[in-house]
Amino acid sequence: QLQYQTLVPTLHCERPHPRFGFEESPFYPNTETKAWEAGLLGKRVAALSSFGFGGTNAHLIVEEADVHQARRGSLPIERLSNTYYWLGQELVRDEALTMEKQSAKNRTLKKEIFAYGEPYLRDHLVNHQQVILGVTYASLLVDALPTPARVGTGLCLRRLLFQHPVVLAAGDRAVIEAVAGSSGKVRVTAQLQGQSPVEVATGKQTEPGAAPPSVKEQLETILNQAEHTLEKEALYSAEDQVTIWHGASLRVVEAVHVHATHALGILKVDMALLPEHTYSYVHPALLNGGLLTGLTLLEKSWGGSFLPLMIKEFRVYGEVGTSCYALAELVTSNREMLEVNY
Repeated sequence: QLQYQTLVPTLHCERPHPRFGFEESPFYPNTETKAWEAGLLGKRVAALSSFGFGGTNAHLIVEEADVHQARRGSLPIERLSNTYYWLGQELVRDEALTMEKQSAKNRTLKKEIFAYGEPYLRDHLVNHQQVILGVTYASLLVDALPTPARVGTGLCLRRLLFQHPVVLAAGDRAVIEAVAGSSGKVRVTAQLQGQSPVEVATGKQTEPGAAPPSVKEQLETILNQAEHTLEKEALYSAEDQVTIWHGASLRVVEAVHVHATHALGILKVDMALLPEHTYSYVHPALLNGGLLTGLTLLEKSWGGSFLPLMIKEFRVYGEVGTSCYALAELVTSNREMLEVNY
């Protein structure tokens, strides 16, 4: 798979046992052949585990080797036939018809272009590289899908999995597209100049259910009984300056009040600092501020930075505007993973 940069399906895993709870996890069995995109550092890395009946276990991390010139090459292919055989029966694959059907199943809902150096990118650095916020895909999908105002019941995205970070270098422009498929499936693709599109996020649109009850009393309790409060300057100065850094336009958290396992963030985005992109329902800068609010519930001794892997469920019932509260409740946490309800 490393050699051909392709992920192959997991055998006999079409219907995983429900006890694994993959729908609750950022991990999943791969069920289709697809391109294996390089990670944030530009290499493909995989973990292999082998468990022996006798109790001997082996664990191995493999990393893609540096690019080198191959000493051997395959012979050129002069002709490809569109005929293949199944149990001796000759079949003909009409590739044009297949592509036409596939195109009909997937339709682009919305497209947005991001450029290296614009405030939205310049103010979000991961390992000193300009990276598009993963929550951008959630905001883009909410704007592109049938909106709460039109349907009157709200909108819900489930298991929005972030698959591939979009890193821009000097001079780069990225075209981000929200795409709707069959059975409520949605995905987001990114295409850099001169490159093929890659899938950066996948999820599913479902019924949102009834709107949640008011949390006004809970907000008042946290504001009045908070054990400690973090102001904006203290919050952002505590960031891991090497791994993740936020600039002025994305510093939307004015303050965070922490009470027991809850954190209440007061958020405000200045659209004058982010003129290139507008969103009808919720700006990704506010979503990112909500994620930062949840991080204040971590144990200080752990340190480091957490990058979002998946949004388990995202419900929208109306427009958020340019300021809001973010109420975070810690569900589980360890040195490797953090789960927070908002």
